[in-house]
Amino acid sequence: MILPLLASVSLAHAPHDPTYVLGVSPAVTTDGFVIMSRFPSQNWRAQDLVASSDGGVTFDYAFRGLENRRVLVDLSLSPHFDVDGVSFATSEDAGWLTTDSAHTWTVALPSTSLGRTEIVDDGAGGLVILADEPGGPLWRSTDLGATWDPIALSRPLVALTSFGPRVVAASSGALYVSDDAGATFITIPVPDTLYDVAVTDGVIAVGAESGLLIGDTGGLSLSPGIEGPVMTVAIAPDFAANQTILAARQIAGPYVSTDGGQTFVLSRANLVPSDQEPGRHFYSFQFSGGYTNDGIVYANTFEGLIVSRDFGSTWVELDTRPPALINAIALSPDYDTDRTLLLATSDGGMWVSQDAGETYAISNNDMKLSTIYDVAMVHDQSGAPEAVLAQNGYMTWGTPPYDGWELRSLPQGIDYTTRVALSPNWSSDGIGVVGTRYFGLFRTSDHGQTWSQVAVTGTAVSGLAFSTDGQTVLAGNNFGRLFFSADAGQTWVTLPENILGAPVWVTSDDDGFLIGTGIGLFTSPDGTTLTRLPDFDQPIHQVKATGDGTRYVVVRGGGLYRSDAGGPWTQIAPSLTELGLPYEIGVSPNFATDGTLFVGMDEHVLRSRDRGDTWTEVTPTRIRYEEDCQALRPSGALLGGRMTRAGASVTKASLIAADTSIDFEFSGTGIAWIAPNTPDLGEADVYVDGAVVGHVSLQGPEADQVEVFRWDGLPWGTHTLHIQPTGTDPIALDAIDLFRVPEPGTTTTTDGPTDTGLAPTTGETGDPGTTDGTHTTDGTTTDDDDDGKGCKCATGSTPGLAVLGWPALIALVAARRRSAVHRSRR
Repeated sequence: MILPLLASVSLAHAPHDPTYVLGVSPAVTTDGFVIMSRFPSQNWRAQDLVASSDGGVTFDYAFRGLENRRVLVDLSLSPHFDVDGVSFATSEDAGWLTTDSAHTWTVALPSTSLGRTEIVDDGAGGLVILADEPGGPLWRSTDLGATWDPIALSRPLVALTSFGPRVVAASSGALYVSDDAGATFITIPVPDTLYDVAVTDGVIAVGAESGLLIGDTGGLSLSPGIEGPVMTVAIAPDFAANQTILAARQIAGPYVSTDGGQTFVLSRANLVPSDQEPGRHFYSFQFSGGYTNDGIVYANTFEGLIVSRDFGSTWVELDTRPPALINAIALSPDYDTDRTLLLATSDGGMWVSQDAGETYAISNNDMKLSTIYDVAMVHDQSGAPEAVLAQNGYMTWGTPPYDGWELRSLPQGIDYTTRVALSPNWSSDGIGVVGTRYFGLFRTSDHGQTWSQVAVTGTAVSGLAFSTDGQTVLAGNNFGRLFFSADAGQTWVTLPENILGAPVWVTSDDDGFLIGTGIGLFTSPDGTTLTRLPDFDQPIHQVKATGDGTRYVVVRGGGLYRSDAGGPWTQIAPSLTELGLPYEIGVSPNFATDGTLFVGMDEHVLRSRDRGDTWTEVTPTRIRYEEDCQALRPSGALLGGRMTRAGASVTKASLIAADTSIDFEFSGTGIAWIAPNTPDLGEADVYVDGAVVGHVSLQGPEADQVEVFRWDGLPWGTHTLHIQPTGTDPIALDAIDLFRVPEPGTTTTTDGPTDTGLAPTTGETGDPGTTDGTHTTDGTTTDDDDDGKGCKCATGSTPGLAVLGWPALIALVAARRRSAVHRSRR
């Protein structure tokens, strides 16, 4: 029986994907260029810069050369970005310049700490870069960062913006206005607490504690249209034509004015404010240069990136992180015979391959949560393979064929598990250690039946490793600290070494520990004596030991390096960074003989069988978007009522009222709608790219996880899905599967939709052309799974590429991955 329908709420589960830094090309209507900072799926990593050439529907890495050790603070695009490709980013340790549309970055302003930045049109055909150094001067460069001059201004700045050669900066209680591209400033005291400032020709708008102040250097007046405090404000670049101002308060927004700030209307953004950010939620509004004609404006918020394409009337939340982001890769201890590979994902659950990555099945049955932070594969007490998963508040067990999972909870109230390490003697001693984000370290000595807290200081654990004899354990965290145990994790001490520029990664082999940090690479024979390697002074992105003396290091903003049995470090596969930067590395237990390792790069997976010299992409063909993912957008009244489902990771399915619809914007080659059948459900029309392509009935005997509709074989690119209930009965949504490439043998295109209606209850495995029922296909982010990121969207990819040398491989991957929307970089 369908549960009662509740009041309108957002479909998302109060997620947050903090988009602290944003740049939008003034020609975004034609070039589609959007660049933003994004946390990877594991939030204890450093932020990435990712860029889009399709207006924010899909994103690529924009990290090459961006070796910032500390937090990114601000970013500005040239007013002529579509022509010159110039952008400047600030971090807490440097200023970074790109002149090729964020393809590569170089240090242009070494500093201990930088804040706000702005690229200014000097009015004479040149560019001026301004970068604020808190506690120091405002730095000014007229030669793209080759030289810098200090400009004295009061400190600290809370905002910095420009329009033509006019520059306006704000501190808490004053404005600083320059009409010569920042060479000189006048000071305008403002007896208020200021938060943000915007400028256009002859108009300055200031977000302040008292409200919105509008005017010019001759005076500012309080807008009657919005109450304070106003935290964020922006003026359309063609303000004279449209009189548009956007504003936001602490949580509420966006507010839109089309009469120069006299009146404001609160528009519909469909964001669920996260309680993890008590302060400012809207960071900036950034308009298209042709806003009067195209109506495009973006907002970066604590909850994510949103865009309006209708002059601020409605907003779409863009997907910046897909559910298939790889959190961990593990290979079976019997990989040489069973060829089993597990991919742990964010919001996508577990992908299982039993043929070394050639095909995959979504395998989440009985799994409560669909985000898996780490996974280890070992032999159990009987010598059989088993997998141990770290989830949000749970340790989860699986055994071959990994088509069902057993939950073993951590102590009540413990969540945000980050890393799991099991003793090399696990089958006999049953000892394992789990790191968490907030609650320190937990240990089991009975094969995971019970867990006890053994350290409270090891928060935000990013790296965790046992020595090969199982006695010494090292843990590293996101604050640059190392924690040491000499008794298999029973007691811990904090090492005095404070390795700034986190996070800290650890791995081990017979030679001891390899430790990667934000300031470089260290070795240790015993976990306490650290030796810094002189060849690596860049921040380290990941480390991995293979067991035969071979070690791997990933440099943030750089590439993948290998050391052979204590030999020199050499960069391998240098073209790898043309595709992405490895985040996770999985190594065969028989590496000495088979040379097999896998790397995860965002949602992409590549396999090497020759120790990293050549690679094959083996990425799963599907991404699963669960019903509570913010990528699925409701219109009208979304139903809060949920249908319970037994035995699957998605324990609930959202009900959608007859007067509501669901929209999904995606880049790929097709979609499948996963839903339950019950006698009480209704029917719906399905639209793809604006045209009706099928009619679906959900009425029938009780059944879960039914693929009720599939539309595949689309040309790779950006498409839209619209599901419109018909009649008076509600429909249900369990998930949407996105196809990244056409699946052989299952293509449905112009011949009409697949309307299964009363389809059998077999599980869709995700393997091309198979629905054998052996693996159910569910995962969820339920209301108790706000793990600090939420689900985000997709970049096209192709699995099964032939083993090629790097130039040929990268050319093929790039062409097939991005197709017609591949970004053209200057």
